[in-house]
Amino acid sequence: EAVICGLIPDSPQATASRTGGGLIWISGWNSLQHATNPAFLALVYSDYMLSTRTAEVQCSGKYYSPTDIRNFAASQANYILGDNPMKLSYLVGYGSNYPQQVHHRGA
Repeated sequence: EAVICGLIPDSPQATASRTGGGLIWISGWNSLQHATNPAFLALVYSDYMLSTRTAEVQCSGKYYSPTDIRNFAASQANYILGDNPMKLSYLVGYGSNYPQQVHHRGA
């Protein structure tokens, strides 16, 4: 639960390692894997909560439902696909505004 509490943006235990738009970000690496991996973990955990009929997780007095956790995961994916301050899709070829000068295999 501590990991999940660190991911939910308005949790008292939320990590500060985020962009201004809310994407999980570790600046030394500049990689989207730091957003996609926690998003996947959150989806798996929300499914676990539903399958075990766990209604909520407590984070320092605040409570979050599986839907709240799933919403966090969706926010990370949506940011990568263009729901961000620059309205830029980080997936080459997706949407109307995406990187045009691809120079890295990770793109």
